[in-house]
Formats: sequence, structure tokens, C-alpha cells
Amino acid sequence: IDDLNEKRLDIVITSDVFSRSITSSRIKLVGIINLDVVLNSPSMDANHLAYSMLMHANNLIDNQTLVIQTYQPKHFVLKNFLINNYDNFYFEDLELRKALKVEPFYEVNRILVKGEYKDVFVVANNIKKTLLSLVKEDLFVIGPSYNYQERCVQLIVKHKYEKIADIYNNIYNFYQKTNTTVIFDRYSKKLM
Repeated sequence: IDDLNEKRLDIVITSDVFSRSITSSRIKLVGIINLDVVLNSPSMDANHLAYSMLMHANNLIDNQTLVIQTYQPKHFVLKNFLINNYDNFYFEDLELRKALKVEPFYEVNRILVKGEYKDVFVVANNIKKTLLSLVKEDLFVIGPSYNYQERCVQLIVKHKYEKIADIYNNIYNFYQKTNTTVIFDRYSKKLM
């Protein structure tokens, strides 16, 4: 940053995280390479993060040149950024969240099941059946699917059930007596 401010640098290649600490007025061009990585990340906040990154880059260059590489030039995030319409972005994102049944309309939890490979899908399916039998409405369970990052099987649970913690607690206590580990991620932003 000192080298940039003292004019010893002409080009800076950085991540979005580091770029947020740059405040130099010498920046004349910012390029965002593959915006789709952020837009398509398995996070409920992906659209907001992409819009925020675009706004930060735009503020950094102060009416200079911003180049954006994307395979989705008609994506609503980019469209609303280009016409400087945050309100429309907000309402379109809210409608998408409503259709996908995610926050703030539904609580989204992850249940991770770790253990012997031959057992984890069976346990995850049993947990899914238990949830579906106990909560009759406004409950959607996606999975089980294998999560390679966490090396486990996961369920994504979308619900509006206020007493879900009681059910999770009973399931957790039951599996304490087995060789399978069940982890409840109540406030996860990750979907993978």
C-alpha cells in the first residue's frame, strides 16, 4: 500500500479482501476477473457479496474505468449495478430468496453426518424421515448428499418451525450412543 501511495507501483493484482484496504487516488483502472465465481458461490449471500464487491471497486476508481469479466452479463446483480439501482437489486434479491425458501423467509440449517461411509447415508436418511414425520408443514429437506469439502454427508433443512431445536436436541442425543457424529449447523451461510 505504501508503494502504491508513493508511486512506486503501476499495477496491483490483488484479491477482493485486500483491495478493500486500498484507498489510493492513483487507481485508474480496476478489473474484476470472473465475477461468476462470487455470483455462483454456494452461499445465501452470494448476490449481496457480488454487488458489494462491484460497489467497492466502483468507489475505488472514482469515475475511472471498471472492467468486469462475466459469463452472465444479464444477471440481475450486474444489471442493477450498471444502472445504479440498489433498491431494485434489493427487491429482486428478496424475491429470489422467497422463491428459494431461504432467509429471511425460512431458517436454513445444515446437518452434517460423519462416520463410516457405509453408515452415513443411512443415518442421514433416518434423520430426514424423522424431521419429515415430526414437522408437517413449511419444512423442506434437501439431501442427503455427499459434501466433499467437509468429508461427510449433509442435509439442508429449510423451515419455519420455532421448536426445531428440541427435535435437533433429541436427534443429537440419540446419535451420541453410536459411532456416527451428527453436527447441527443452525446459522450456516454455506450451502455446500
